[in-house]
Amino acid sequence: MSGGERAREDTRGQLILFSERTGGAAFFNTNDLSTAMKRATDDAGLSYALTFRPTHGQWDGRFRELRVVVNRPAMQVNARK
Repeated sequence: MSGGERAREDTRGQLILFSERTGGAAFFNTNDLSTAMKRATDDAGLSYALTFRPTHGQWDGRFRELRVVVNRPAMQVNARK
C-alpha cells in the first residue's frame, strides 16, 4: 500500500470513528448528496431528547457510559458515545 493510499485509509477510518461517536453516518465515494440529505432530515424528524441526572451526588466530572436500548424490531438508536 502506498503512502497516499494509507493516508486515505487512515482518514476514512477517522471519519467513520467520528461519525460513530457522534451518532452520525459517514458517506464515501458518492455524489448522491440528495440521498444523504434525505436520510439526515428523516432522522431529524424522528428524534427524542433524553436527559441524565445522577442521583448519587458524586459530581466529580467523570464520564459515565449510558446505553439506550429500544425493544422494537427494525428500530435503530443513533446516539453519540
